[in-house]
Amino acid sequence: MNESAWFRTPLEVWEVIFRMALNSPLLPTPNDDLFDSTKIFMPQCDSYATYLSMVRFTTNLRRVCRSWDLSIRSFKSWELVVLNLYRFETGSRPKHVLYRPSAEVFPSCTERLEIHSFHCGTFASGTNSECKFGRLCRYSLRLAPVVFTMENSNGPPTITYQPGNCFSTVQVLLIRNYISRDSLHAFLDFTKSLKALEISFSIFEPSMNSTVHHYALKRVTHLKLSTSQKDIYTLKRQAWFPYMRYLHLTISEFSVNVQSSHGNNISNWGSFPQLCSLHLCCTIPEELVSDIYGFIEHCGSNLSDLVLQVNVKPAWGPTARPLRILPQLYICAPKLSRFGSGIGTFLQSPLLPPSTFLPINIILPPITSPAEIDGTKIDSFIASFVKVCRRWHTREVRFLQSWKDLELSTTGNATFRGSYDLDGMIVVGMPWIHKACNPYAYFRFYDAILKYGIMIRDCDGIPITKASGRDFLTARKRSAIQQIIDGRRTPPWL
Repeated sequence: MNESAWFRTPLEVWEVIFRMALNSPLLPTPNDDLFDSTKIFMPQCDSYATYLSMVRFTTNLRRVCRSWDLSIRSFKSWELVVLNLYRFETGSRPKHVLYRPSAEVFPSCTERLEIHSFHCGTFASGTNSECKFGRLCRYSLRLAPVVFTMENSNGPPTITYQPGNCFSTVQVLLIRNYISRDSLHAFLDFTKSLKALEISFSIFEPSMNSTVHHYALKRVTHLKLSTSQKDIYTLKRQAWFPYMRYLHLTISEFSVNVQSSHGNNISNWGSFPQLCSLHLCCTIPEELVSDIYGFIEHCGSNLSDLVLQVNVKPAWGPTARPLRILPQLYICAPKLSRFGSGIGTFLQSPLLPPSTFLPINIILPPITSPAEIDGTKIDSFIASFVKVCRRWHTREVRFLQSWKDLELSTTGNATFRGSYDLDGMIVVGMPWIHKACNPYAYFRFYDAILKYGIMIRDCDGIPITKASGRDFLTARKRSAIQQIIDGRRTPPWL
């Protein structure tokens, strides 16, 4: 690089360039939309692979010249740290334990902390599926178990993990393993920079009522929360999240007989004055549908991105059906510009929005269960989906997955674990979802959308007409041809 050109460029310009180049999707920013926010909570192997990619990219920039090396080193670097807080069974649990990590575990620049087991992925439907990175998965190879030292051996009985002041730089805290209430509160007590949090109250010891009012959550802008109806109903007062911009909420264990002791219910348990993106997952009794719409309305008038993976269980019969889109949705979210839901929702052809509404673009989340596509005829779905696009004047259809992930899943070359343990959501491509029922695997699905001038993009915003999108379609075509050769089924484009 010409040194004179370097010195002629104002320092402020280089600072902006470097900050843009070194920005990581694993850390939150004030301008994150729903897709940016979803990447913050990406599964463990994806996050580690993304982190390694950022390290390689930064290293390559520093090799350009000495000036770039000095400038990039002057920026605050950051580290991803993964901890495994061992869960002791009742019979072997020490009575007096306080765990502290070794000094090198928490460098001063730690900004993302993930707490979960070190094995890659989870068990789903009795099948231990492989990581999509296959033998290239470096998660368990690169991260060794953390060594803890035992202290406070003569103190009161406790299983508290105490992170210390070195935890104050962490912006993202993802808890995907067992953790005691005291340990969780010890983490939150030391947070000074926390912006994104993932926690499940449905499988962990801490109660929602004892944690949701913690002062650290008042600063959080991105939250992925798994809880139960009972936890919400037992809140003593409404939770307040003044800076929350993105919320991924999973609610489980619904019952129409549960009574709220303090007046809190699904519709009013929290206040989100700045919420822009909401991803809601649950299966609810038919009697509580109004609470779901009440919650959407209570989220505030700033809601622009909405994904509803909501099934409704009727009073009679075991089969749940997708939530029907009522005209009330347009009243609850007057600034709605992007809407996502399962396949069954689009089969119901929602009513036209008011004339004052801007075009509503569509988000396609992963298929979460065989029941979602059971009995669905591909042609019926495509016709209904296109009808919805025309009614909403849709200009863009966007997946919550990348083209590479869709390529691997629809061709059957890999399976994905998703977040099965935390929210019951498993991404498309699991072995028990047959490709014959998956509209994302058919060419005519994409042709029908493109025919009306609607752009199709993946989670990274890459159009299907670009290289990675074409690779996805090409790989799908090869897989279909191979199936014809094997005599297993007819080609999907017929």
